[in-house]
Amino acid sequence: MKTSHIDYVELFEFAAIGYLKVNSEGRVDCINSFGSKLLRMERKEAINGDLCTDSRNCG
Repeated sequence: MKTSHIDYVELFEFAAIGYLKVNSEGRVDCINSFGSKLLRMERKEAINGDLCTDSRNCG
């Protein structure tokens, strides 16, 4: 079980495309390295960040 979890984390983290998980409130729960590069944000900035910049388009 531990090995499969490590494999999953490595697959997510080092994927050649950006992955992020967004919660029901539109906030980022997790993001991989490529995703943070695409958003031009440090990972710590993106986590809990709000991807919706215009409240008219959210919710």
